[in-house]
Amino acid sequence: MNRSKGLLSCAAFAALVTFPARADASFELASYLDAPGGAQIAAGDYAAAVTAIPRKAGDATASLIAATNLCVALTMQRQLDTAAKPCDASVSLARRIEQRSLRELRSPELMSRALSNRGVLRALRGDALGAASDFKAAAKQADRWDAPSRNLAWLEATPLRGVAVAETAPE
Repeated sequence: MNRSKGLLSCAAFAALVTFPARADASFELASYLDAPGGAQIAAGDYAAAVTAIPRKAGDATASLIAATNLCVALTMQRQLDTAAKPCDASVSLARRIEQRSLRELRSPELMSRALSNRGVLRALRGDALGAASDFKAAAKQADRWDAPSRNLAWLEATPLRGVAVAETAPE
């Protein structure tokens, strides 16, 4: 498990993983461990994750997973401007998948995780209003996943001026 010493923290568990908050609280990100880039993200090798993630992933679900992992890897590398495109893409793809699956089996977790990840990016870029909006929308979508609510609480308790993301180090 890897953890950041700053505002972000990472850990890997299963197919869809969250990056849980440390005891002293931080923003949380979600990634897909069993997809390209997931193992590298879990190991804290974000540059290798970026290289491993395909830019053209096929269907909407594969594209969503690739965009999510790229969003996380770039955000953890502090490439915030570059991370904006895959973070936004993951929200758009989750919305498209959710609209298609409304008649079948609704999957609000996809949207919740995409919105929460983009909220972290927005917070780190200094857009507290955009981040709060994403965290609130993500919390409404989340079922048993509490990260959006914790991210919102962390945002409200943390001044965003001079936000610095610390290097990650293996436990």
